[in-house]
Parts: sequence; C-alpha cells; structure tokens
Amino acid sequence: MKRTPISRKTRLQPVSAKRRAQAPARMATRDAVFERAAGICEARTERCTYFGCDVHEIKTRARGGSVTDERNCLLLCRECHSKITVEILFATEHGFIVSTYATAEDLIDAEERRRAYRRNRG
Repeated sequence: MKRTPISRKTRLQPVSAKRRAQAPARMATRDAVFERAAGICEARTERCTYFGCDVHEIKTRARGGSVTDERNCLLLCRECHSKITVEILFATEHGFIVSTYATAEDLIDAEERRRAYRRNRG
C-alpha cells in the first residue's frame, strides 16, 4: 500500500458550481421571507426568542423541496429552529416539516396546523 500524500493539480472549490448558480435566487428568497415575516419568528415555540434569524425549509431539499420557493420557507429564531430539527414528531405534528410525498393539499394542511399551533400558543 502506497503511503504518500495525495497530490492535487487544482485546489478544491469551496462552493460547487450548482450552489454558486443558486446563490442569487436563494438570497432573493431569504430576503422575501424576512420581509414577509417582518423579522419575527414564525413558529413561537416555548423557548422562542422572538427575532427570526434562520430560514427553515418546510419540505427539505433532501425530501425534494426547494430552497428558492418562498412558500416552502419559514423565518425562525435559533431556539425554534433547533427544536424543530431535533423534535421531528413535534415538527411534523404541527406542520413545520412535511414528508417526501407531500402534495399541494398536504402543504395547505401543514400551514393550517402551523396557524392553529400559533393561535393556541397565544
């Protein structure tokens, strides 16, 4: 087995070409989400800090969602975002995450569940 270091003729790219091409659309979506939410967290869980700083995807890219679709994104504070990503059952029950096979009707139902959760939280 050869034990010499791997030599590269070119340096590794810090950002892929696909990601670089998506960057302007992602930034526009992020700005639109911040404007829609007026900088306020859209989840309001128990430990909410009120000021949104993270953009959360309801249907994640791994599940076939789009990071450039404003309707697929929510503005969350760091505490709410942590809760939603760690507690998957809570997030699914209250419409913060949808399945891979979610249809347009499922997304509308998830939005209604999020509204009901916020209404019940006060």
